[in-house]
Order: sequence, then C-alpha cells, then structure tokens
Amino acid sequence: MRRAHADSLFTRRTAVRAFVVILTLLPTMLAAEMAGELGDRLERAYDAYRRDDLTTADRLFTDVLAVAPHLTEVWYNRGVVRYDLGRYEDAVSDFTAAIERDPTFAAAIFNRANAYFRLDRFEDAYEQYRRVLDIRDDPDAEHNVRVVEQILASQ
Repeated sequence: MRRAHADSLFTRRTAVRAFVVILTLLPTMLAAEMAGELGDRLERAYDAYRRDDLTTADRLFTDVLAVAPHLTEVWYNRGVVRYDLGRYEDAVSDFTAAIERDPTFAAAIFNRANAYFRLDRFEDAYEQYRRVLDIRDDPDAEHNVRVVEQILASQ
C-alpha cells in the first residue's frame, strides 16, 4: 500500500512540476502563438494592399496594431493605406504615430508632408519636407519644398 501511495505522491509532484513549467512557459508560448498570428495577419495585410484591396488591408493593419501598437512599420503601412484611401487626416495620425516611435523615419515624415499637402496645410507640409532634408538627401523632398514655396508665395 505504501508503494501505491508513494507512486501517487510521485505522480502528483510530477504533475505539479509540469504545471509549474507550463505556467512558466505560458507567456512565451502565448507570445510565440501571437507572433505567428500577427505575422499571418501582416502577410494578409500586405497581400491585400498588393491586390489594391485597401479596406481589407486597413482592417488587418488595425487588428495588428490593437495587440502590437509598438510596431512602427505597421503604423507607417496603415498610414500609406489610409493615404491611398483619401483619408488624409487618418494618414497624418498614423504617420505621426510612426514618427513618435522613430523620429528619424524619413519616409513617414515625407508621407505626412504629402498628407498635409493634400489637406492644403502647406506650412505644415513645408516644415515636414524640410525635416526630411535634415535627415537625408531626397530629390523628391527638395522638389516638393520648391513647389510648396511657390504656393506659399502666391497666397
């Protein structure tokens, strides 16, 4: 009888240890599963964008940001989608979120300037194009600075 009790105790101890290991690994396992799901959603978002299914791309990027708001590139990509949808205020917001996470993200700054331009916020656009040029040489930003300077001079 003692042997059965000892086996039962061993089984309980083993089960408790296994449970503790599972509890310890659970965050890592969930993170890995979540990363896989996020990767899948991102891939589907990029595919939707390539197919010009902008509404689906916007929804999928939004889903990713709901659980991973630290992903700078996703803010940027959703901003691009929203710019292409003509949702310029939303695009400005997304590009701003990307820039807050990486203040030297020249593409986000450039595209925020483009969105400002579309909103007739020429002073803001000008400042952003100049900011791009502070970060890197950019012929498109240089051209756009000249265009905005002409617009501002004519107002």
